[in-house]
Amino acid sequence: MSFVGDGITTTALVLLVAPRDGPAGVALLLCANALPRLGGPLAGVLSDRVQTRRLMMRCELASALVIGLTAVTLPPLPVLTGLMVFAAILATIRNPAGRSLVPVLVNPADRAPANALFGLARTLTLTVGPGLGGLLGAAPGGAHTALVVDAGTFVVSASLLTGLPAIAPVRDPTTVTGVWAEAAEGLRYVVVNRRILILVLSLFLLVAFAAVDNVALVFLTGDTLHASSAAYGLAASAFGAGMLLASLACTRLTRGRNPMALLILAVVATGVGTVINGVAPVLAVVIAAQLIAGAGNAVENIGYDTVIQDLVPRPFLGRVFGTVGTAAQAGAAFAYALGSFLIGLAGARATFVLAGIGTFAVLILLGRALRCRPPPCAPCGRTTQRGRPSRAAGRAVPDRAGDRWPRWWPRARRDRLRAHARWAWCSAAGCSPCSRRCACCSSGGSSRRTARTGSPALSTARSTSGPRWVRGRRASHSALRWPKPGPPRSAR
Repeated sequence: MSFVGDGITTTALVLLVAPRDGPAGVALLLCANALPRLGGPLAGVLSDRVQTRRLMMRCELASALVIGLTAVTLPPLPVLTGLMVFAAILATIRNPAGRSLVPVLVNPADRAPANALFGLARTLTLTVGPGLGGLLGAAPGGAHTALVVDAGTFVVSASLLTGLPAIAPVRDPTTVTGVWAEAAEGLRYVVVNRRILILVLSLFLLVAFAAVDNVALVFLTGDTLHASSAAYGLAASAFGAGMLLASLACTRLTRGRNPMALLILAVVATGVGTVINGVAPVLAVVIAAQLIAGAGNAVENIGYDTVIQDLVPRPFLGRVFGTVGTAAQAGAAFAYALGSFLIGLAGARATFVLAGIGTFAVLILLGRALRCRPPPCAPCGRTTQRGRPSRAAGRAVPDRAGDRWPRWWPRARRDRLRAHARWAWCSAAGCSPCSRRCACCSSGGSSRRTARTGSPALSTARSTSGPRWVRGRRASHSALRWPKPGPPRSAR
C-alpha cells in the first residue's frame, strides 16, 4: 500500500510544483526525494538494532503524518522540500527493514516467491502510482485529494503490519555502540566478504547501464523513429508492464530455484532488451524490447534480494540491504549523467547499444561471485592420520584426498592440493563464514590472513599433529593449523 502511495505523492507534487515554481522547483523536489536514499547504510543500522515491526509501523505512521500535513497546508517550496526530505528519510529506513524480514518469516525455498511479491509492490509504484496520482490530481480538490489518499495508504499499511509477529533484533541489547560505528561495521562486512562486494558493485553497474533507458528512450522514439509523444508513453509503460508480468510469474515459478541462476538469466534478458532497443527499426520492436528489459529488471531485483538473504547473516542484513539500496540510487544518478553525455556525443541508438554491451560485461563480475568462496572459519577439530576428522570434530569427509593425484607429481604440489581439499571439506561439512568466533568449533574464527586470502591460516612452527603429510613440515600451503576442539562459546 505504501509503495503505491509513494507513486501518488510524487506525481501529485510534481503537478503542483510545475506551474507554480517551474522546472527548478521540480528538480529541487525530485532531489529532495532522492538524496536521502543515499543514506542506506545508516538506515540499515536501525533495522538491525530495533524491533522490525515496531520500526516499520512508526515509519508508516510518521509518513502519514507528514503527507497529511502537506495535504492540509500545501506549503511553499522551501517548506515542502523539507517535508519531502523527511518523508524520503522515513522511506529509506522502511525499505531495508521490510526486506530483512523475508528470511525470518518464510522458509529458504520460499524466499524467491516472497521477494517476487515484494517486488510486485515496488513495481506498482511505477505502474499504478503515477496513473492514480494524475487522476486524483485532476479530480476535484486536486493535490489535496491525492495527498489525503496517500496518507490513508500509510495508515492502512500500518494497520496491516500489526498482523506480523514481534521479531526481536539479533543484536545483543547489552552492547553499547554508536550508529556511525555500526554503519562502519556494516560497510566493513560488505568490503571483507568478496561475494557480497561483487554483488553490490554489479548492482551499481547494472542500474547505471539500465537506467540510461530513462534518458535515451524519449530521443529514440521522437528524434530517431519520429514517433509521437503517445508512442513514447506506450514504450515507457511497456517497461513497467514487463516488470509487472515477470513479478507475477516469479511468485509461482521461482520456488526452490537457484537464485544465482535467476539473476544471470535476468541480466541476459536486460542486456538483450537494451541492445534490441538500439537497433529497433520500428516502434513495435521497441515496445517488445522494453517488455523484455522490464521483465529482466524485475527478476534481477528478485535474484539480488534472494542471494543476499541467503549469504548474509541476520545481524548484518539490514545494513547490507541499506548499502544495496544506496548502490542502486548511486547507479541511477550516474546513469542520468552518463546518458545525457552519450546521447549528445553518439546519439540514442549508440547509447542503447553501449548500455547493452555494458550489461553483458557485468556477467563477468557475477561469474566471479559464483567462483569465489566466502571467507571460511578455521577447520574444526584435529584430523586422524588418514585425513578424516576425529570424533571431536564430529564430521565425516572422503578418505585419502591425495590418492587421486598422480604419484609422479612433485610432493609440494600434492601437499598443497591436499591442504586445499581438506579445507574445502571442512567448510562443506558445516563451518559457516564468521568474522569473530566460529559457531561450530572453539577456534577464534578466521584470522586476518584467512579472511583476506580465502585459505586457512598457516602455522609458523613445525606441525606435530594432523595428517602424516603435515607432521614435521615447516609452514607452507601444506602446513595447516588445526585448532583443538573445546566447549562451545555459550559454555564459556
